[in-house]
Amino acid sequence: MGKRTPYWAFFSMGLSIAAVQGLLIRLLLVSFSGNELSIGLILGNWMLAEALGSNLGGRVARRLKDASRSFISLQVGFAIVLPLVVGACYLVRRLAGAAPGEALDLVAILWTSLVLISPLSAIHGAMFSVGSATYGATAKQDQAIVGRLYVYEALGAVCGGVLLTFLLIPNLKPIQTSLLLAFLGLTTALLLLRSERRVRRGWGWTTVIGLASGLCLYLFLPPQALALHRSLVERRWGGIYDVVYERDSPYGNIAVTQLLEQYTFLANGVPILTTPFPDVVTVEETVHLPLLFQPDPRRILVIGGGLGGVSSELLKYAPESVDYAELDPVVIEAVRAFPTELTQQELQDHRLHVHSVDGRLLLNQMRQQKTAAHSYDLMLVNLPYPSTLELNRFYTEEFFQLVQQLLSERGLAVFTLPGSLTYVGPGMRNLHLMLRNGLQSVFANVRPIPGDTAFWLASPALPITSTTLEELTATWQQRTLPTLFITEQHLRVRFDPQRLAWFQSALQSQEQILPNHDLRPAGVLYGLAYWSEILAPATHRLLTGLSRTTLWQWCMLPILFSMAIGLSGRARHKWNGLAIPVVVATTGFAGMVCDLTVVLVFQILYGYVYQHIGLIIAAFMAGLALGAWTTTRGIVAARGRRQALIGSEIALIAFWAAFPLLLTALASEMTTPWVTPGLLLLNVLGGWLVGLQFPLSSQLHLAIRGEVSYTAGVLYAADLVGAFLGAIAVGIALLPVLGTTGTCLFVVVLKVCSLALFLAAPNTYESQIPAAG
Repeated sequence: MGKRTPYWAFFSMGLSIAAVQGLLIRLLLVSFSGNELSIGLILGNWMLAEALGSNLGGRVARRLKDASRSFISLQVGFAIVLPLVVGACYLVRRLAGAAPGEALDLVAILWTSLVLISPLSAIHGAMFSVGSATYGATAKQDQAIVGRLYVYEALGAVCGGVLLTFLLIPNLKPIQTSLLLAFLGLTTALLLLRSERRVRRGWGWTTVIGLASGLCLYLFLPPQALALHRSLVERRWGGIYDVVYERDSPYGNIAVTQLLEQYTFLANGVPILTTPFPDVVTVEETVHLPLLFQPDPRRILVIGGGLGGVSSELLKYAPESVDYAELDPVVIEAVRAFPTELTQQELQDHRLHVHSVDGRLLLNQMRQQKTAAHSYDLMLVNLPYPSTLELNRFYTEEFFQLVQQLLSERGLAVFTLPGSLTYVGPGMRNLHLMLRNGLQSVFANVRPIPGDTAFWLASPALPITSTTLEELTATWQQRTLPTLFITEQHLRVRFDPQRLAWFQSALQSQEQILPNHDLRPAGVLYGLAYWSEILAPATHRLLTGLSRTTLWQWCMLPILFSMAIGLSGRARHKWNGLAIPVVVATTGFAGMVCDLTVVLVFQILYGYVYQHIGLIIAAFMAGLALGAWTTTRGIVAARGRRQALIGSEIALIAFWAAFPLLLTALASEMTTPWVTPGLLLLNVLGGWLVGLQFPLSSQLHLAIRGEVSYTAGVLYAADLVGAFLGAIAVGIALLPVLGTTGTCLFVVVLKVCSLALFLAAPNTYESQIPAAG
């Protein structure tokens, strides 16, 4: 066909895809209750549908007489579907039949995200294959064409991630961003029509594109866009509540709903506070039960849930100061926007010092400048159980060590978990054992207070384990504090020795409990297993089974696969056509694991990946583009492409062997300003090593098949299938169960196996490959 290749169209395609991925992840995180492990499921589903689209597109493109027209049609289809999918993301909870405030299980997250995003991702996969077929007809003279298109798409993705993070998110509503990206896609299609000199012949397409572009611009304008955004937000909560406040923050989405005179504050869809009528029983128990063990609470620190009653009850003890760190500063802004008599009294008390900063970051800052003012008699961690990485950061052994360093000699730390006075199931038991074991590894004295809301107390020196019921009731009588619910009789019920003995016996188990660390967040697995035990038994069985797997069991999977291929003579005869797709698939797996590991480690360390998801993805894509450009330009081709591919495999193995050491070093310096750039650079390096392989692989595969559309479709699909498996595995299994070190070692074994299989394949490539163009 001899067409001039419009690289700018692939750049535009990459820009749109990266921005769309980041946008959809942010929207779905809100619907999925902020569960960061859903990022892997979302990206995995994207890769799966994209792989199917790429493979199908590559096969169909070979039969098309006019593939360029199909490429333009796919551009238009992507632009039209995009705003519809973004709008549907607000309705995903209704699609799953979830009530407001109800969390979705992993199975529901998997199928709803697949249904929502598969139209977009399948179209994008087909676009790359069809585009490669359209503009790669001269592949016999330029076998680097597929790699070059890959480079331009990756460069566009870099720009898309940066624009989303620094320009689109701060200034536009999500629906406006989708309309702007749709307009970009339509403009690209129109310019392609013009470059094909088909504007006159394709007047029908021109009219459709013009009308769709005008509609996008009309809806993009503030009056229409804001009305549309508000309508979608209202429908997100089922139309039951009146949404009176909604705003995105670095940590997630904060909304306030109103039903009659009651306000409910939601963080990523999870209720965290109600005013002006709080849950008095929970508030009073949270404060007064633990403080029976602390004779003189002068300096107090509260992390999360400090307004709406808790601070008011704490101030009854006449402390010198109460420091309150709110996980999301926008929560404080929302409370101030809807004041009640109770919250106003709390915020106006000079003893309450509100810190609009993440609680863990605050403690790290205090540790660095520790003085007498940073030594606490009571630390109350008033947060939900660890169902997300953001919450799990406050239940790890590293956090307990940090708490111990900031407690006074006779200080007391308090943690809450859901409990029961009638039955403790395996999920609840393992969750409590995880917390108990972690506290006992740091503190000399650890004691539970059983109940529907259970409290775990830990202290370096206070004799909390030997304090008797009579001593506790005597302390309460001496304090004579005004309360609505707590009475001496209530205390005798809550601290009944028989109940304590029953609860401790219910926690007896022969099952091995994984330790919960920052870089091995097993607490998230136990938190999700507890929730799913009640509402999703199938998911509970899956999570329980995963928690029992070991590193060697995971490593046996690629080893057995390699042995099966090696022992199969029939497969060996076909190996020339299979070796390269297998290498590409395992590299796609490794690349996705690298990208997601950096994303999740960033969340573990700082808790606001919601804001920087686009930037982190852009860093990986920047490395991907640089690596693909390196081999496309022929910099490493002089030594032979087969040898270069082998060298890139060895480099990947070395990278993954060093990766956990580098992550551990960065995690130990989390308060320094260079940790974030360090994580981004690691992602760039990982992307560069992955990007090296696709152009090399495409050139080698073209020597065998000689068809650009087939090669582009098969290798792009293999890359995406590997990425799909990596995204699914790292989020729900590898990182929580094996930790970063075990995950990296598994990838090392996987790449060693792929290298061994490639080395075992007959070397019939080099003689068929001309020099790089």
